[in-house]
Formats: sequence, structure tokens, C-alpha cells
Amino acid sequence: VELHADTFTLSFPPPDEKWFYEGDDAPIQHIVQSLRKIPQYHPRLNQYKQDLKLSARITTVLDDRERLSSLKKFFNALKN
Repeated sequence: VELHADTFTLSFPPPDEKWFYEGDDAPIQHIVQSLRKIPQYHPRLNQYKQDLKLSARITTVLDDRERLSSLKKFFNALKN
């Protein structure tokens, strides 16, 4: 997990973690479906070599508490 300025980055498990990637009920399938519902965060899935990462933009604020609150809202939106 990385948080730099207004960009949040989350690294996913390696490709050999089949439980995460394979099947209709795999976590990655739910995440991809959720991303379509939250365009306000400008989510992107990127692959760097074998690493899959999700990056998203959160509200730019100076206060750390507000940044964490914005990040929490992103996670809640991702779960739904």
C-alpha cells in the first residue's frame, strides 16, 4: 500500500495466488466490477512485470486525518 499526495496505490497478490484471480467469485472479479461504479476516483489497474497494482486518486487535502477519511470512503466504495 502506498499513499503519495493524492494517489493511492495497492499491490495485489502475485499471479500464482490462484484463489485471488481464478473463478467467477474471485476477489479480483469483484474489484473490477466495483471500479466501474466509482469513476470519481479515476481508478486504474496497471501491470508492472508480474505485479498487478490498483491506483486511484483521492481528495487532495493537507490534513492527514482528512486524507485518511477520503481513503476510507474509497475503500467503502470499492467494497460495494
